[in-house]
Amino acid sequence: MERVGTRDVVQYRDEILPIIDVCALLGGRRDPDERVIPVIVYSEGAKTVGLAVGAIHDVVDVELKIDRRAAQRGIEGAAVIGGKVIALLDVRGVIQSQDPSFFSETRA
Repeated sequence: MERVGTRDVVQYRDEILPIIDVCALLGGRRDPDERVIPVIVYSEGAKTVGLAVGAIHDVVDVELKIDRRAAQRGIEGAAVIGGKVIALLDVRGVIQSQDPSFFSETRA
């Protein structure tokens, strides 16, 4: 990763991709010596952002019953997946907290 001003960025598909460190935003800590940082690329229309996470354990396609009582800043709620309670990231909320214009029609 590189820095431009106060933002982390990476080169991605011949463009500069802004990165949001989800771990840091939610109060977690990342090993400073970590060489590989998993990034989930989120796109909506022509807008793209990278979400740096601690780890990617699995990808599943399931219908969820979301329990919103577990909601808090950055967490949409929780659900049981594969017999485990999993916190669900509030992707829109996290992105808007770092880039309020991301979901607007016009973006400078």
